[in-house]
Amino acid sequence: MGAPESEVIISSNTTKDDPKSELRKYYKSKAEQRNIIKKFRKPFDDDNNLAFLIVCDMLLTGFDAPIEQVMYLDKPLREHNLMQAVARVNRPFTENKNHGLIIDYCGISKKLREALEIFNDGDVAGYMEALLDDVARAEQSLNKVKRFFKDMSTDYESDEYVDNCVLGVLSALDTRIGFEKAFKEFSVYVNNIIPNPEANQFKRDLYFYGKIYNAMRTNYDSERVSILDAAPKAKQLIHDYLVSNGIKVMHDPISIYSTEFYDMVNQKTSDRAKASLIEHKIRTTINNLLPTNPIYYTSLRERLDKVIKAHEDEMEVSTTLLDDLNDVKDRLDVDKVAQQHNMKAEDFAIYQMIRAGYIQMKAGTESFRMILSPEDDDKISAVSKIRI
Repeated sequence: MGAPESEVIISSNTTKDDPKSELRKYYKSKAEQRNIIKKFRKPFDDDNNLAFLIVCDMLLTGFDAPIEQVMYLDKPLREHNLMQAVARVNRPFTENKNHGLIIDYCGISKKLREALEIFNDGDVAGYMEALLDDVARAEQSLNKVKRFFKDMSTDYESDEYVDNCVLGVLSALDTRIGFEKAFKEFSVYVNNIIPNPEANQFKRDLYFYGKIYNAMRTNYDSERVSILDAAPKAKQLIHDYLVSNGIKVMHDPISIYSTEFYDMVNQKTSDRAKASLIEHKIRTTINNLLPTNPIYYTSLRERLDKVIKAHEDEMEVSTTLLDDLNDVKDRLDVDKVAQQHNMKAEDFAIYQMIRAGYIQMKAGTESFRMILSPEDDDKISAVSKIRI
């Protein structure tokens, strides 16, 4: 039925030869045990569906598995064995695995507190905390998120408000980094609380600021890894909310030539928002393509800067700006531009470099620019197509 895979390892062999034992079918040879443990340590993905490993008196020390973040305990453990066992759930420590969860079926928390008493308080501070302590932390981190927009009256229903937040409050890179950090902290705490009903009080804000975060990534930083990868349950809630409201969720980068990008532009609530999205997508595309033809794409970036500067004093974004941006966008496709010169893309890149060098040689200075004659341009074009 699509449920995650589970395995049971019976570590004692006293029942393997007893035909009446109900546990006999779960007995595994040493080789089978090693293969199961090896599989459990692998990433959980389409090729590996093993999510639960049930053992008894095994894997208590020195066993680290990235997937192991929740431990269900139904057998009493004491002192050193208890400390070693619960430590399995937060090892190895990574950005996406910074805590572990212990589901206590046998009242072992008291024993753990007793075991911790033999250590200095400073050495074990924060070793064991009640899950609902994260409710207060979520409230505090939510206040940090809200402070970024303190000068704007919150409108949970307005797409225009979201665009204004992205273009106004989050226009500077350092502000975006700060918001991203605060929103990640909030999302992780909510993620820790889910599925406890205490998480419900945060869902509206999780959806709302998730919507702003998604719009920010779409506009500025679409190729960066999502910070929500550190909070998978919260990420799924935000994803479902956005999709149900007809909003494209950023996962993989979207081509500037695609119909998806065209639809994203048309979803924007103002020409200003459309222009900002197109501008930043052009810049990202130029940065990605720059190594393939440095001369051409550097000149295209300079052209984009001139377009933005020419319109920066406008109170309202004009259709002329959108037309100019779309003109630059059309020039990103170097294959089409090369065809206009009867060249392949690689020949066009060589042509650009030779042409730039020839102009500098003729001018005698790097800062001087001159217009080539048609005859000179034809000669450079011919040289660019030569293959040794």
